[in-house]
Amino acid sequence: METNDTNGKPKTSKAIAKVQRPKPVARSLEICSVLNRTVAALVCANLIARITRLNSFGRLERFLDSNALIVDDPVLHLLISTYMHISTDGDIAAVPSPYASPLGEIITVAHTKGGAGKTTLTFNLAYSLAGCGARMLVIDLDQQTGQSAFIGEHEVGPQRDVGAVLLGQASLDDAVIVGVHPNVDVLPADELSIGAAGEQIDDLDVGGRFHDLFDEARTRWDIVLVDTAGYQSKLVSAALRRSNGVIVPMVPEAGPVTELPTILNTIRAAAESYQQPEVYGVIKLRIWGSSVYRRVAEEQIKTITDEYGVPLFRNKVPEDARFGEAHLVGLPVGAYQSGARSAVAYRHVAYELIQLRDWRFAVPDGL
Repeated sequence: METNDTNGKPKTSKAIAKVQRPKPVARSLEICSVLNRTVAALVCANLIARITRLNSFGRLERFLDSNALIVDDPVLHLLISTYMHISTDGDIAAVPSPYASPLGEIITVAHTKGGAGKTTLTFNLAYSLAGCGARMLVIDLDQQTGQSAFIGEHEVGPQRDVGAVLLGQASLDDAVIVGVHPNVDVLPADELSIGAAGEQIDDLDVGGRFHDLFDEARTRWDIVLVDTAGYQSKLVSAALRRSNGVIVPMVPEAGPVTELPTILNTIRAAAESYQQPEVYGVIKLRIWGSSVYRRVAEEQIKTITDEYGVPLFRNKVPEDARFGEAHLVGLPVGAYQSGARSAVAYRHVAYELIQLRDWRFAVPDGL
């Protein structure tokens, strides 16, 4: 029953007003809802399309399972099924190595601060060097097992990883994953076994297998990139002692900048005792904007590298949306979208490294 207000007009509740909303208004709201879902679908479909271009259907299924609430809608499914046919750049073509016998270069990627970009630099640089003809091996010595994000559907376990090799439970051939990308193989880490190996690295047997692993890798691959933990450890020290060179990733933020002298002192101590490694350079990553904070951080990096007498790479890697999307789906950005700013930057970092070391891998003319 309706009641009257002070003017004698009938009151109408909000609920009644909602029910009696004109049909054109209700239809407009329905269209807006569909548009919102369409935008969400386009985002999902764009990612899924980029995953499927490498036929990584296992990854696609896991993506759909983990995002069931997002895609559990007939409109979204229709749009996704359409947009999954988008084609993107895909993998590089395999390029033959210019070396009849492997170059045998081992480079550790190290920083004593987590979040400095070691894992993404290691794999993206490996991919870019592979595109120049280098036969690459990526070794994951980080207990966080970050390189596992890049190996797709390949199984990693305590009997098939670098830790198992060091503990004498597997051979290198048992544990290495061949052909993750053209010219790129990966020796992944399992959290438990690499942790156990790290605790026992001072043991003569484990330490001996560590040396044997690096020696064998030199004879089979042109370049070995070693991803390490973001803190000082015996495993990191052992990798530095067995490496020809070190690359230090550097994000222009307070934490990594403050810790830069720490890792440079660690490298210097290893070089004084073992005559290696050499610092091949510091690479600035995730550069974006032109804020005063960023400029000050970059100036501090330049001051520190000058003080220690270590080179600073001329090329730096910007932060862009494609880089984040590529990491989300477990791909190097060069395979995800070769024309992305970050993908181009990684290729130029690879070219610069090749020229600095006077290697014979393919580099475009005019650089």
